[in-house]
Amino acid sequence: DVANARVFPGRTLLAMRSSAYGTIAVTRVQEQTDIWYNGVPVITWPVPDVLSQEEFAAIPVLSRHSFGRVLVLGNGVGGLLSQLLKLPLEAVDYLEMDPLLLETVHEYLPSVYASELESRRVHPVIDDARRFLARSGKKRYDVVLIGRCGANDLAGNSLFAREQFQSCSRVL
Repeated sequence: DVANARVFPGRTLLAMRSSAYGTIAVTRVQEQTDIWYNGVPVITWPVPDVLSQEEFAAIPVLSRHSFGRVLVLGNGVGGLLSQLLKLPLEAVDYLEMDPLLLETVHEYLPSVYASELESRRVHPVIDDARRFLARSGKKRYDVVLIGRCGANDLAGNSLFAREQFQSCSRVL
């Protein structure tokens, strides 16, 4: 398709899916598979951006005095969870708003899905971050990571609102 060739030049489009939250595309160049969410690459495999994910995971966690629980709000699969699993954490609650993203990872990158989401320390939750935090009760975390790329779509936009930061501070 000509439109897809312009959006993903030099890449083979394997799948394009839409959910209530956004559009997911899966592309391939030689052995490299990329999963895009609303036009932004969120997972690159088998050569992810390990350095930035390692820094994003390790710096906030290692700055704490205890290794307990971490809450990841979006965009954890495909590298961030792998980096967190290298640390001696008790548990990682991974919140993803769009179930279609996890279904797509499971289908196109099953080894990533298995290594990250099937770990006994990772607890994947499909829910809206605001709703999840409002219902969290007395559950507390040592670190909250907002894994979304930015406030460039509806799924990520709500994660960068003042109310969201206040909700995050209540669970710390």
